[in-house]
Amino acid sequence: MPYKYTLIKDFFYSTRDNGVSNANVVNTLTNPETIKIDNLRSLRTSFANGFKKLDGSLYNISYSYVRIPNNNPNSNVPASLKETFVINDGPENSVTGTAVYNDAGTSNDTTISKTKWNASGTGRLLDVNFAVIEYDNDGTRFGYPNSRRIRLFKLEFINEISFKIETPSYNASSTVEQTISSDNTTNNPPIWGLTQIRKIKITEDKHNLFTEEQKKNAKLLISLTGNGVITDKVPPQQTGRYVLMFDDFTSISFTTGFNSSYGFGLYKYNGQVHNIRDFKNSKILWTSQASGNTETDNWKIILE
Repeated sequence: MPYKYTLIKDFFYSTRDNGVSNANVVNTLTNPETIKIDNLRSLRTSFANGFKKLDGSLYNISYSYVRIPNNNPNSNVPASLKETFVINDGPENSVTGTAVYNDAGTSNDTTISKTKWNASGTGRLLDVNFAVIEYDNDGTRFGYPNSRRIRLFKLEFINEISFKIETPSYNASSTVEQTISSDNTTNNPPIWGLTQIRKIKITEDKHNLFTEEQKKNAKLLISLTGNGVITDKVPPQQTGRYVLMFDDFTSISFTTGFNSSYGFGLYKYNGQVHNIRDFKNSKILWTSQASGNTETDNWKIILE
């Protein structure tokens, strides 16, 4: 399921100063006994800007959380933390987040490295609907022990992640210059093969899938093998492997078979995606144009 993450703002805070808690705290008695706390502390500048305390009356974060133990033999839910936070980013700008996540710790501190939150904002944080909190209890991640970074995002569901390209047609002059074929009819049986390199022009990349270097060097690599006896320079059928290559590590590949006397029009294939974000598969829509020496083929690739 494709999503678009737009970073709205990062916030920073620490749970301790020199190993001592820096929050105003209210503890609540519970039955059975567990940790249930409301606290309030100031936000800080970024790590790059010295991680200094801001004015706590205007820039602060409040937590309400309860540690829920695994204390029922009929439950298959592990020990978890249920939390709510409220961030105040100056007058009339705030965001609230809620989360429940597995955490087997026994202290006030979250012991896992990252948590994800449903969120909603006001003021200049109005677009926020998702948050990620990253934890550094020992200082090895951000350089500050007990530090936290909260990343606020606008999360959007995208129905389709795709891009469009153009390639020269089969008989275009630039394709012919990069075509090598073997149609040796003296073999018994005759064996036919062909390879092509066609330049790829990326005509639409709304989701910034490719770097400028990848766009510059993209190529379509084609390897065709003949099937059947050659009667008129080419065999009656062919099998082909096609690779949309963007660099040594990034590509989309697919294979197919077709009649050598194929018609022009829209062809649909399923491709395997290599190293384009987290996508594994693709739908390929290839419009093969006329076979003149100046035409181009148009492609649309939908990533899945």
